[in-house]
Amino acid sequence: MPRAPPQSPALEQLGLEELHDLHSAVLLAVVRAHGVPAAISLVGASLQSLASAAALQKPSGVALSIASTSDRWRDAARAARELPDPWRNEVQVSTALGVRRRYDAASRTWTADAVLVRLERDPFARGGMRLCHRCKVLQSAQQGWHGAGTNFVAKEYAANEPDSVALLEADCRMQGQAKAFAMAFNAQRVPKPVDFVQCWMLALPGRGHFAVEPFLSGDFTKYSSNSGYVTDEIIRYTPHAFSHFTFEYSRGREIVVDVQGVGDMLTDPQVHTRSGEGFGRGNMGLRGMALFFASHECNPI
Repeated sequence: MPRAPPQSPALEQLGLEELHDLHSAVLLAVVRAHGVPAAISLVGASLQSLASAAALQKPSGVALSIASTSDRWRDAARAARELPDPWRNEVQVSTALGVRRRYDAASRTWTADAVLVRLERDPFARGGMRLCHRCKVLQSAQQGWHGAGTNFVAKEYAANEPDSVALLEADCRMQGQAKAFAMAFNAQRVPKPVDFVQCWMLALPGRGHFAVEPFLSGDFTKYSSNSGYVTDEIIRYTPHAFSHFTFEYSRGREIVVDVQGVGDMLTDPQVHTRSGEGFGRGNMGLRGMALFFASHECNPI
């Protein structure tokens, strides 16, 4: 018979950030004393209990909301929730408990938590080096597994790639750095703000490591490459002005290229650095920077 949780009014008086820190400290203590599998098992049991409790009782009417940075993103999120789930009948696999690690570009640190996912075994797309799998991520027990906000793409490198974990981590750091540049770019009151989807690491027992990001639904456009290519199919100022801005903003230390995505919601960039170090094998250093400016034409933005 499961033990009843201890009654502690003091915990109820703590703020959300304090509770998060306490939760992290408890998990770390479990990892040190009993290992990672025990910590994952503990989190899984807790999530299962919460899901069962939510199914047995109606919502209390107290809702937690996450404030976004602008009305534009609030409107976009509201519209996304109203759309039908394009993967409703696609991802029919069992639920797995994994470890999610997220990178913070400002502090250059990783944070970890547990996550419930449904990850297809067979990829739905293949690139030159990576495989893409459909992935469902449980956001809340009430929402369940269906809805636009539950659809993600999990990317992995080919099985014969010995440095796959390091390369995936570089991809996440790169996307986080590009997102930070986007925030600085938008602060210049540009005509059309840009953003990069959040990318995070997923470790699944028996499956390996993946870089996971939200699925972008719509017409995907590659505006530039990491070697100077600029598309002539769609003439737009914003993507190329953003790349030039990153070079100026970083005082020539970095530049974000390989700009692609749906509209101005971007993903999978490449960062070239002056030193040529960091950000994966696609970092071409000064040569990559030179190739960008060789084909770049400044525009009104």
